[in-house]
Amino acid sequence: MLFDSSNALQELIVAAVRAAPGSTTALDAMRAGMTAGSSLLEERREFNRLRSAVIAADMGLQERELFKMAALAAAAAAALRDRGVPQPQASLAAKTGVAAFRIAFEQWIGDAQARPLAGAIDTTFDALTLMADATHHPAAPLEV
Repeated sequence: MLFDSSNALQELIVAAVRAAPGSTTALDAMRAGMTAGSSLLEERREFNRLRSAVIAADMGLQERELFKMAALAAAAAAALRDRGVPQPQASLAAKTGVAAFRIAFEQWIGDAQARPLAGAIDTTFDALTLMADATHHPAAPLEV
């Protein structure tokens, strides 16, 4: 029951990655996919809070969650490769996108102001972009 919607979430995210405009970067395609997936989770916010707490309390469930996230990253990487993104860039963008999504999800679950998950995803991907820019311009301060 805790993982019932995982396949639907993966299908929604992968479809959005595939549907992103051709000129979209791999990471922006992942952002689009994760944002599309947020609508499914947003519908059941309280369930997702409870689900997250149950998973956090059980090592076996944590392992299963990690497996599901790895499967999502693999499916997203395949979608990126279908878009013409070469390896290892496709896998790197997919795994980075899933990590950003997980961080956004954790922030969303703990957000007392109940802002939308899509907003948390945007904030997390924006921070990722700022980090990449700071790598290219080390003198620039990094503000998140």
